Amino acid sequence: MSDSQPRADDPNKPHRKVTVAIVEKESGETIRYSVLEPTDFPFQLVERYCDDFVKEMISEMSRGEARAFLLYERAEGLRPRVKDVKIINKPKTIRWERSVTGHPGRGATGSERIPYSVDEGESSVVKKGAFPRPPGDSSALLDDGGIDEDAIRAAIRHAHSLLRTALAEKFSESSRLTLMAGLDELMRSTGTTGEPRDDWHMDSMDETAVNLFDAAILLWLESEAASILPKSMRDGYLDRMRDDSKRSEGVMDIAKIIEKHGLF
Repeated sequence: MSDSQPRADDPNKPHRKVTVAIVEKESGETIRYSVLEPTDFPFQLVERYCDDFVKEMISEMSRGEARAFLLYERAEGLRPRVKDVKIINKPKTIRWERSVTGHPGRGATGSERIPYSVDEGESSVVKKGAFPRPPGDSSALLDDGGIDEDAIRAAIRHAHSLLRTALAEKFSESSRLTLMAGLDELMRSTGTTGEPRDDWHMDSMDETAVNLFDAAILLWLESEAASILPKSMRDGYLDRMRDDSKRSEGVMDIAKIIEKHGLF
């Protein structure tokens, strides 16, 4: 596979249907709800959909008017996300600067006047049950793939307790078996079948769960029972550590804290 091709677990790979919902912030009304066919990368599908939506809104807005929306998107098989979008029907001047490699000084500068502007906030993971339903169908999408923070939080505390017991018993057979069941439960609480999902998100309960999962594997690998760690768990852990050196350091720090003091 060439570097230009998407990886199998790339959240932006083609061939994922994308559900998009746009909610007016002031009224809370879902004014757009569409399922986009997988003709391109998900982010490009959403980008084009939003561009068309903005143009339509601008045609209906008075000069100087601003309207705020919530943009929800869910690529098939991935966590749903939401972000604030504000459309302002007012001219805006954008200043730019273009430097030339190898030449000192500021380079070329200029400005461009655009007829309207769109301000977008940072996207965040949608909590379970919060993704908008299709208009007129309140019973649809009961399992919307959103993050169930309460379930994950409970599973984290349970797995942490089991890990502390395994450490105290030097990963004895009974403590290992119980810990494995707890780690399996932890991952299932995030919506997987027992292994970390490919698209966990920074600063979310998903990430906390995966960090604890990997810290448990690291501590197991450092114990006298390392040879008994299931190969699939070890290989998955090593793959994740190779993918992100900064995260690897973070997991090591978490493991050290658990070993000395416990997280809670």
